[in-house]
Amino acid sequence: STLTAKLTACELPDFGTKDTDVTLPVEIYANRLTALRERMAKESVDQIVIYGDREHNANLQWLTGFDPRFEEAVAVVGLSGRVTLVVGNECKYYATSSPADVEIVWLPEFSLVGQPRGLPNGDLVAILQAAGLKSGQKVGVAAWKYHLGQDGSVTRDWFDLPAFILSDIQGIAGVSNVTNVADWFMAPDSGFRAICELEQMAAFEAAATRSSDNFRQVLFGLHEGMNERDLVRRLQFDGDVLTCHAMMSSGERTAFGLASPSFRSISVGEPVVMAYGVQGALTCRAGVWARSSDELPNSYFDYVDVVVGPYFQTVAKWYSAMHVGQTGGALWQIAVDGLPTPFFNRELNPGHLIHYEEWMNSQVHPGSTDQMLSGMCIQVDIIPNPSKPYPTTNIEDGIGLADEGLRKAFAAKYPAAWDRITRRREFMSQTLGIDLHADVLPFSNIPAYLPPYWLDPRQAMTVGA
Repeated sequence: STLTAKLTACELPDFGTKDTDVTLPVEIYANRLTALRERMAKESVDQIVIYGDREHNANLQWLTGFDPRFEEAVAVVGLSGRVTLVVGNECKYYATSSPADVEIVWLPEFSLVGQPRGLPNGDLVAILQAAGLKSGQKVGVAAWKYHLGQDGSVTRDWFDLPAFILSDIQGIAGVSNVTNVADWFMAPDSGFRAICELEQMAAFEAAATRSSDNFRQVLFGLHEGMNERDLVRRLQFDGDVLTCHAMMSSGERTAFGLASPSFRSISVGEPVVMAYGVQGALTCRAGVWARSSDELPNSYFDYVDVVVGPYFQTVAKWYSAMHVGQTGGALWQIAVDGLPTPFFNRELNPGHLIHYEEWMNSQVHPGSTDQMLSGMCIQVDIIPNPSKPYPTTNIEDGIGLADEGLRKAFAAKYPAAWDRITRRREFMSQTLGIDLHADVLPFSNIPAYLPPYWLDPRQAMTVGA
């Protein structure tokens, strides 16, 4: 049956506190190391070198619980023994916060330009050799990307870590023996990080609760005369690790997409877009700086009917189609059918995996047979780019997918989080009109809540027969 979207007076409930956090148990890191070594043995790989830096640390953090600050780092993993974690000056002490069983080795060459060098522990070659690398070994490296060839297979000799690190690894093992294994961690169907442990899902739910609560403080505290930075101040940033800068733009600046806020005053009738991302979660909304269509320019007075209505119907259908076993291709098609080009000009993939970084990978693409699996954390991310002069609209929130067994375990171990999830599901169904499969766990405290008119945030989109 076709659902029709309309603007409705809504009361967004308080789903629960944002002062919530989940610490991963130490055993998780031991289990992850075991899983990695089992894969190494199966693939006949002798050593793994995982690269990380301030921006690209998710694979390293998954294994060690450590995210480099300011500089690069590598973890060297053999088939047995301790993991060697190589860090520069800035991380020499911070790395000791790693909850994993690692041996920390200081390499000043990893430090920022102009800092003291010297080689108290030898050079990188000596460190890699001491960690177990030898001539003729098969060595897998993982940074933060991998490349697919025309046939869809991973291009194993395509690398994205700094040349000075790669050349030292290749110099020890032999160029032909070094292979890119980032897909082991990041492939959307089989990557280690594609499926989260219960505790990791709970940590990401807590992160989404906090980020969406911060965002909610913005939406429900707006008034005429504000500038872009005024909105970002209302986030009350409270120390979470950010996965991207806070994004806020208005008027013509919204065309930049990823812009940071300026001191630009926002005028009534203009488009606005804002996003806030922390590890495991991102919240984004786009709309117009107005109370109703009466305050919009004549060129897009019908913004809600032409843009927001079809968009929200598509999002509702996408949500309702999501379940364990659903294919990425089916979800892609919902976006194609509901938001046709050329007018909507959808951008990127309508949905992707989220993890320590905002975008890990996506199985949502044309004809994809990759399935949505229990334990996945997914960003609902359907971005239209409507033809001028219409402004865009956008909902970005995180969800988890959990089969019956995982749901029972979640409810038992994290009852407060489960209560939030249950009440969000009820709100989406009873107030917004979006029916969810039992597998779908909304993580956001503004779940699918889309107020097109930011100066009247209690008017939000709903769907009904």
